[in-house]
Parts: sequence; structure tokens; C-alpha cells
Amino acid sequence: MGDLLLLNAHQLDIPYYLYLSDEFPIWFTTGRKTEDMPETIDAYLKGHRSIGRLWISKTEMENLRQRIVQNYPDVIMPYFTATRSRHSEIPADRRPRYERTFQYYGKDGLETFNEIKYEYGVLPTNLKFQKANEFKFRVTTRGVFTIKNGGLGEVLRVIEDSIDRLREVKQAIDTSGFKRLRNEFAGGQTIPESRPWAVQLDSPITEEDVELIESEELEEWEFNLGKIDVSFDQEVPQFKAELIDDRSLGKTILRSHNDSIRIYPREHTGIDQSVRVFEFINDQLDPESTAIQVN
Repeated sequence: MGDLLLLNAHQLDIPYYLYLSDEFPIWFTTGRKTEDMPETIDAYLKGHRSIGRLWISKTEMENLRQRIVQNYPDVIMPYFTATRSRHSEIPADRRPRYERTFQYYGKDGLETFNEIKYEYGVLPTNLKFQKANEFKFRVTTRGVFTIKNGGLGEVLRVIEDSIDRLREVKQAIDTSGFKRLRNEFAGGQTIPESRPWAVQLDSPITEEDVELIESEELEEWEFNLGKIDVSFDQEVPQFKAELIDDRSLGKTILRSHNDSIRIYPREHTGIDQSVRVFEFINDQLDPESTAIQVN
């Protein structure tokens, strides 16, 4: 476990904390997200390119749920939301090609989720866990962890695997970069140079994968598709896609390469944007995908 620093605790103010993990700091507050968060801090957290949310794919959310149940057999899950996308490959007993969203309140949430998962092939997007006299917290795919009761250290131990997973993703992202090189032969104009990182897939890109990149599923991860060029001339489809961030309007270029997707950052690409690209691919294209350095 890392160190815990108190950043602000003036009288009547909301305290902010910084948890220093091995790789990167985690910022959090005991204030309510909407009522107590100052607009200046909210704007800074959302706008700084070096700050990102602890995004979690739906597949990883399900892994997190299973780990918590295994570690705490008497835990209850009194609230959850779960969804299924039209292109999901998760087995479903009932009408698998339908999009679905479930929201459930009840002390039998764990049992109900297992039934719904089997019948309709859904994955969780929002989970609330409660263990008597120990903790009560909620986690969402958007990286919001809401602690209702219990020590922070216990909650951090519960989500430690997810933090480690994101650390590995960040290490791959950190090998990429963007810069402008001055061209002496073009009147001093600059030429953009982007060094990519990549997402390794279990198998080569398919036509269905390309359709997913063109689908509305991108909006769940706060992206719009700027443009996409696709070629089906070869045995494996080739594509180049431009993703535009909803908030910053920053661009990221995706390009297929054998059984991987290379991600080229642009001038205003931030860490949050890059993590979302990975989670989108992991969530929609290949749950076994991994972030890697491009040599």
C-alpha cells in the first residue's frame, strides 16, 4: 500500500486526498461529486492531459465482481446496472442479438445478477457492494468509486487488481508520443511525428470488428468517429480511423497492423483519452487484448 496525503482540510471545506501508489497518484475526495466539487477542480481534472479516470471495461467489471465475491463470501450486492450490446459475444439464452439495459435494487442482487447474466448475457456497468461492519462502496465503468462506509485502505485492497491492470496499460501508453519537427527545406514549417503504442489482439481484425468501430458503441466511451478508411482487398481487413474526444476534441488515430491495433497520439491526446481507447477495444473487440509497446 502507498502513502496517503491530505491536500486540503480547511474549516468547512471539503478535504481532498492523494493516494501515492507505486506508479501514479490517485486523487479522491470525501465530498459529493455534484454538490461539493468546486467547478475549478472539476474543470482541471477533466481538462488536464496528464490526469485520467480509473476507467474499467465491462469485462473487467465482471472480473472485479467475481474477485470480491470470492474474497468476501458473505458480501451483498444491493444495487447494479448491467448492459448488453448488440454485437456482444457473451453467451445469452434469450434473444442474444438484442441490446439490453438492466437496473436492479434488492438484497438478492448477487443471485439476480447471475440469473440475468445467464439468461440475457449482460455485463455490469455499475456495482454496489456491502459487507456488514466493514465496507460499503460503489464502482462504475467510468472510474468513479463512491465509498459510503469503511476504511479507504480496505477499498483500495479490493480494487488493487484493477489498479495493477491499468498500470500496465499506462506503461504501454507512456512509450508513445507526439512532437513537431522543424523542416528546414519547407520554410521552417513543422512536420508532425507520432510514435504509437498498440493493443495486441488474440486474432486478426475481422469485418465485424470494423463495424463495431463504426457503431454507436463509441459514444459510451465519449468518442465520435471523425473518419475511417477501410480496405477489404486483403484476407484481413485493413483500416485507419480517426477518433475525436467528446470533451477536448482531441484526436487519436487507430490503424490496424496484423493482429494488433496501433494507436497514434496527436498533439492534444491525453492519458484519459488513451485509456478509453484501450477499454473500448477490450470491451467491444477482444476481452483478452493487452496494451503493448511498439518496437
